[in-house]
Amino acid sequence: MNTELAISLVAVLISFVALVRARKVGALEAKLTTLETRLAEHAIAEIDELQEAKSKTSLHCELEKHGKMSWKILIRNEGISHANNVCLESIDKEVLVAGDADLKLPAHQLKAGKEIRLLAAITYSCSPPIGLSLSWINPDGTASSESFVLQFP
Repeated sequence: MNTELAISLVAVLISFVALVRARKVGALEAKLTTLETRLAEHAIAEIDELQEAKSKTSLHCELEKHGKMSWKILIRNEGISHANNVCLESIDKEVLVAGDADLKLPAHQLKAGKEIRLLAAITYSCSPPIGLSLSWINPDGTASSESFVLQFP
């Protein structure tokens, strides 16, 4: 009878150890599932941000020296998508050379990484700072605009 009792006690002990280990494994699995869920949510958020970035673009405007006394206004698409119907307007001083600006603006499409150079009529009476307003249509159809104050580089 003592051997049966000893075998029963060993069996109970083994069962208890197995139960404790199973609970630990279950707790670790629950933690892992929670971490996987967070990781998946983060990945989905990054994909959504990337999709939104693809539908919006970022244009930049600056003043660029061209020769000894000439200046150009540089419009650059720094986004990852194209911009449609790109327009540039002077806010306070008229600096765009009419013939050049009339030919190049509004730009039907400005692809990512591309730029437009416009002649700038900068004189003593019309010198920086120069306020300009840039507007365009994003690929998703939304309108965007941004104002720039140009200074000599």
